[in-house]
Amino acid sequence: MVAIQVHPEENRLVPAWRAKGKYTFPVVFVPPARSGGSDTFAASRFDVLGVPTALLLNAERKIVFRHLGGGRVFVEAEIRELLGLPPFEE
Repeated sequence: MVAIQVHPEENRLVPAWRAKGKYTFPVVFVPPARSGGSDTFAASRFDVLGVPTALLLNAERKIVFRHLGGGRVFVEAEIRELLGLPPFEE
C-alpha cells in the first residue's frame, strides 16, 4: 500500500491524517511543479480523476481494481472479494 499525495497545498494535513487512521504505509508527495496544483500527475499516469482513489495492482503492475471515493471498509471488502478471501470481521 502506498498513498500518493497529489495536492501539495494539503501536505501539512498528511501527518494528522496518518495518525488518526493509524496508517503505517508510505506517502509519496508529488512536487508542486509536477502537480500543477491539480490532479494532473495522478490523472496522466494512473487515470485517477478524483480523490481518494484506491488502486490494486497485480504482480505485473497492472491495475486490477479501482475504487473512487472514501469508505475504507467498503474498499477492503471489495478487495477481499476480488482476491477470493473470506469477509473480514469487525
